[in-house]
Amino acid sequence: MAQRKKVAMGRQGTEWRGVCALAAGLLVVAAIGCGPTFPPAWLLEAEPSDASGVFDVDGKLRVLAIVAEPPEAEPGALVSVSSLIATHPRFGEVVLTGGQPIHTLSPRGLSVLYRLCLLPGSATSPLPCGLHQQSVDFTELPVQSDFSTQLRIPSELGSPSVLLVTLIAADAAYSGGATACATAAAQNDGVSPIPNHCVVAVKRIKVRRAADSAATPNHNPLIGRILLGADEGRLMDVDSGVAIYPKLGADVGDSDRPKWQLVIERAADAEEQEPDPRDLSRQRAELLTASVFVSSGTLESGRGSFIDLGCSGDCPQLSQTQFGWQPPAALSSSQVLEDRTHFAVVLRDDRGGASFRTGVARAR
Repeated sequence: MAQRKKVAMGRQGTEWRGVCALAAGLLVVAAIGCGPTFPPAWLLEAEPSDASGVFDVDGKLRVLAIVAEPPEAEPGALVSVSSLIATHPRFGEVVLTGGQPIHTLSPRGLSVLYRLCLLPGSATSPLPCGLHQQSVDFTELPVQSDFSTQLRIPSELGSPSVLLVTLIAADAAYSGGATACATAAAQNDGVSPIPNHCVVAVKRIKVRRAADSAATPNHNPLIGRILLGADEGRLMDVDSGVAIYPKLGADVGDSDRPKWQLVIERAADAEEQEPDPRDLSRQRAELLTASVFVSSGTLESGRGSFIDLGCSGDCPQLSQTQFGWQPPAALSSSQVLEDRTHFAVVLRDDRGGASFRTGVARAR
């Protein structure tokens, strides 16, 4: 395990402690929450802390999504599984682009294990394969060069059933990689001993013969485009690398940072029909949500829906969902490398379908 330096938490933690001290000095009666602060889920942290609350010089590994293609399959079918595993570029792999070294979202020294097991019908929650006494019967899946895997659903499997894919991921800071991570988690009741560098995640795959259900098998909803701009009339394509945003000085205050729009556009066929849980004889549009993760700046929210709030009744969902984003200023020195902000988007439906895409915008 790499040695970690005991460094105090970053600027945000310092500012909050100052507020707490001021409140105590002024004998403020109103309750002020002066406990530990936690970063928003949408932020890929440039200054992560470890379990002791100190700066982790090795970064933080995160599994943002696991996607099965297809998300529902028949016995005997071949299924591909891919994962979006990320860290802040400050701790990411470096690649040469146009002769220049560029930091990426891919964690350094990433290693993964994939396992497959059957989810018992009596299970109230998924137990990661091989990490609990109840889930010792599993199959190790091959890992492909892009850290994806493939599996063939057993032909003899009953319909309906649920298979569970377990992903165990570790980065260079975890000695022994994913294998050692799996061993340690199994000895710790399925919980990672060092969650910043050893992560366990699961994905359900529904197995059902087409003849056994009136419902159409689910398909993964796809992302059309990721767009960024100061207004809707001048949006730039983030996932093609042509998007730019204003480079702000460290002295620009939060209230003076411009507010930009990050727009997630779904594919036209992303919305499918599903049985209405209120009346199984009817169909309704499945619900779609988008989750966004950024390496710098500020999002108003990390999750959005495509529901048309101005429409009553059974209405089609919108083709886009929007997020407010402010470019970084004071924190640019730690959050932004090579003048690049990285965006990762995960699109999900409410039946287990998902897809993901990443993109970059440049400060100028």
